[in-house]
Amino acid sequence: MGPEKTGRTCQHPERGNKDLWYTGYSCPDFRKGGKNTTTRTVQRKIMRLSPVIKTVPPIVCLGVFLLFAAVFAGCTQPAQVMPVPTTEPITTTLPPYPTAAPSLVSVTKPDDSHIVVTFLGGPDMNSIHAVQATVTNSKGRSDTKHMGDSLGTTSVSPGSLITFDGTFSGSTQVSVSGFYSDGSQKIFLQTTI
Repeated sequence: MGPEKTGRTCQHPERGNKDLWYTGYSCPDFRKGGKNTTTRTVQRKIMRLSPVIKTVPPIVCLGVFLLFAAVFAGCTQPAQVMPVPTTEPITTTLPPYPTAAPSLVSVTKPDDSHIVVTFLGGPDMNSIHAVQATVTNSKGRSDTKHMGDSLGTTSVSPGSLITFDGTFSGSTQVSVSGFYSDGSQKIFLQTTI
């Protein structure tokens, strides 16, 4: 009669431990000196390992090992360096600063008793029919004078003067306006001298 398939573990007669594990056939009868192991598949089972390894199938251990290897392999890769975005300078072309319109009048104070307003002329001077100047001294006294006629048809000539006589010691405020042929009015100058 042939060996039986049992899948049991047998004790070695001399050693007394479970050293051989017969997976497919019945154990040889060690006590009777049976040594027919050529027809049996024998695998070594190491019993000296920790109890966890004895109870956990080797395929599960291999799976856990591979899982840890995969996880930690991702952690050991060098971190990707994010490129720092560079900002390009924005260049804008600005138009040149507007140049101040040439003043149509000038104001001078030759001494503390005189202020002179001079009409210099300039753009649209042919449509300026009158110039009005107001002077306020440091004591608050105001005086207003005109050159030309705001209702007339003749324009004010360049070089025309308005002269103020009085006491102008300290700071004096001067305001000069022009009247145009279309009826509009424009302030030419406001200053303190």
